[in-house]
Amino acid sequence: MKAAVRSVLGALLLLQACMAPVVAPAGSDELLLDGFPEGTAVAEAEAPDGTTLRGVFVPAGADAPVVLHLLPREASITTGIGAFGGMKQTLATLRELGFASLVLDYRGVGASDGSPSPRDLADDGWAMWQAALERSSGDPSTVVLRATSLGSLVAAELLERGARPAALVLFAPVRTETVAANGARERYGSLLGTLVGAFLRSPTTSSLDDVLERTEVPTLLVAAADDVYLPALERDELVRIAQAAGHRTVVHDGDHGQLTLRAYNFELTALRGGVVEGLLEAEQGFLELYGMP
Repeated sequence: MKAAVRSVLGALLLLQACMAPVVAPAGSDELLLDGFPEGTAVAEAEAPDGTTLRGVFVPAGADAPVVLHLLPREASITTGIGAFGGMKQTLATLRELGFASLVLDYRGVGASDGSPSPRDLADDGWAMWQAALERSSGDPSTVVLRATSLGSLVAAELLERGARPAALVLFAPVRTETVAANGARERYGSLLGTLVGAFLRSPTTSSLDDVLERTEVPTLLVAAADDVYLPALERDELVRIAQAAGHRTVVHDGDHGQLTLRAYNFELTALRGGVVEGLLEAEQGFLELYGMP
């Protein structure tokens, strides 16, 4: 009995040193440009430790604002989101609206070098931000951050480090304080998940709550009505914080996965699934106010 207790305590101590596995290998190490809008080119960025991140840049004419996409978990520009593909339609739609796009995979994902690690999310995000600035003549007021799910943690880190984009769009955001525990409960059930989650370290350091409360960057927050990673109480508090700071908020029907897919023009419901045309109306209206040249 004592040996079993010691084993459990030892496992929990090991968990305490672990971070939530929020970054997952995804995609292919081969980056092909087939199907992307005409003129799309391979793009690279170098993280502070020398790791090369790879993705694509979709131009939209001289002086076009650049949308920097901060991707969700299990997504890669090489293959799309999970098993559903996608992204190319969204990049084409944004170009039609006058926006260029820069999409780079996190380290260990797709064609990027290295191994996936939440410890490096902030540095990867900063390298992506610098690459977007290079394509915007160094002018942050012509860069829009578009962050989905995991990407919202990276967006919070960027704003905390001093990035000041023209606007920020958040789809299906998660919070670094609770994403590990919420994910553990989803995977292991309420009781075991709560125990495991309590011993996992937060994947990043910056609080999205605090960032939204302080930032003057115009922000659109689109949250899912039913989200295991952002339960109703957390969602309502995040919405309250955003609204109090003057940001725009929308609670979209569906769950976390459905909203993540819809951010990239794929609609999945109980009855059907497939590519849909156009951005969500809330995002298009927001970009017309804050992102257009």
